[in-house]
Amino acid sequence: MKAFLIFPLIFAALNLVAQTEWSKSSNWKIYKVPGPAVFKIPIDSLRRTNSRPLQKDSLMSYLGTCTILPDSIHPLWMGGWVATYESSGKMHKIQISAYGGFFYDQSAARYYQIPVALKDDWMTYIKQIISLL
Repeated sequence: MKAFLIFPLIFAALNLVAQTEWSKSSNWKIYKVPGPAVFKIPIDSLRRTNSRPLQKDSLMSYLGTCTILPDSIHPLWMGGWVATYESSGKMHKIQISAYGGFFYDQSAARYYQIPVALKDDWMTYIKQIISLL
């Protein structure tokens, strides 16, 4: 019985950590990178790529409620976009799914899921910014 109580507490603590790190991030940008290059393009090459800023307050309304997907789950990709953010003086790269409401943070080696109730708004927000590139 105690094991059933401990697991939800650990899961909640991990998600709280995920939310806290986003609040410390800054300088969010999204890039128009073609197809498979989303996974291959190095961060230093992104500095020479067309980008648009992402508003932190808008992002936090989505990222502040996202959850970490278990390590055993590796979502399938059907296209996406590259974004970067700064944290602790370093630039970090994420890949945003073009359809699934999830993203992958390379520096943390973790997948994150946007809540289902916010998925459509999240996708609309990202697509609007991409359309400006």
